[in-house]
Amino acid sequence: MTYSATQLINCKTAEEVQHAVRKWSSSKSKKEHLVRSSILDMHAGVERLLKQVLFWHMRNILFQDGDKKEDKKRKEKLEKTINRMGFMDMYRTLKPCLDAFPAPDLQVIGEINTVRNLAAHGDVKKVKYRGKNPFEDHETLATLFLDCWAVKKELKHFYERMIEDPKALVKNYYEFYKKHH
Repeated sequence: MTYSATQLINCKTAEEVQHAVRKWSSSKSKKEHLVRSSILDMHAGVERLLKQVLFWHMRNILFQDGDKKEDKKRKEKLEKTINRMGFMDMYRTLKPCLDAFPAPDLQVIGEINTVRNLAAHGDVKKVKYRGKNPFEDHETLATLFLDCWAVKKELKHFYERMIEDPKALVKNYYEFYKKHH
């Protein structure tokens, strides 16, 4: 006889499973879980955009010879490689470019990652962002949210200005010179 996971932990409803799993897997309070998951989600949003910027930058220099099958394989291999990169590897790779971009909001990316790591792997009492604990100080959690929002906004702007705009400009030059020469 085969039992389902919910039967094995003696739960019937989604609420029972969520309550039991949280109780058995962690000693954190509901509030601590909410703050922690919020921090992890905010960090994940920043990480997704870093991956996007790195992928599209690298894709521009990915050799494509017109063989659709081979081009697709190369693109998938690049995507897999970038998806396996850790947050700090991506950030360190892009940091000189981000530092040169006129967007001071991007300067907190390292701090956001530190907060995420402390929240995910450490004692929530020791987590600090701008000198205060987002688990204990709601203003600090709000500041972290706004900083992540600003970083994501600037990363999108960086992507448009540094990756998309140059491609469009080159395409326009190509079309112009194709018509006139």
